[in-house]
Amino acid sequence: MLALEADAQIAWLGEKGLPLVDELALEFDDGFRLVPTFIERGWLNATVLAEIELR
Repeated sequence: MLALEADAQIAWLGEKGLPLVDELALEFDDGFRLVPTFIERGWLNATVLAEIELR
């Protein structure tokens, strides 16, 4: 969902009846917690974590 354009995100959240900010923040947090596992398995380069943490 986070990769979608803002209007598509808002539409999706509206369809689900979800609060805008909370659901997208939770979506990001869920994905962020998986980054170390993805790096460990070779699915992502370790430099990705540093890039995400900078933002």
